[in-house]
Amino acid sequence: MKVLALAASSSRQSINKQLANYAAGLLTDAEIELLDINDYEMALYSSDREEESGIPQLAHDFREKIAQADAVVIAFAEHNGSYTAAFKNLFDWTSRIDMKVYQSKPMVMLATSFEAIDRVEIEAEIAPPLHKKTGHLREIVPD
Repeated sequence: MKVLALAASSSRQSINKQLANYAAGLLTDAEIELLDINDYEMALYSSDREEESGIPQLAHDFREKIAQADAVVIAFAEHNGSYTAAFKNLFDWTSRIDMKVYQSKPMVMLATSFEAIDRVEIEAEIAPPLHKKTGHLREIVPD
């Protein structure tokens, strides 16, 4: 089984990157690919930019990485009570290719923060849009 693991953070020292890697590593007999979203940095999404230049190749590349995986592990960083702008932008561009960004792949969504309330807020904010885009949210397990 091929597992794609990533942190929804642009920090090179992200604790969420460590969490995603650790969680994916718990899966037995899995080939793990740790993705850095900094490798998919694009201009901020706008419909004007899309009309002028089309969808960036990096969005297609990110979607292809998901397509090649059997499962996805994402650890979400918290920025001011929400997920990061870097992840949102990547998600926005990729969703312009196909609204089902995660292609109905099994997913593990995690969040960690130095403050417990931040983690709870981010999980509550992430779940509704990802459920709408994937259609397969099963449950959020609190502490």
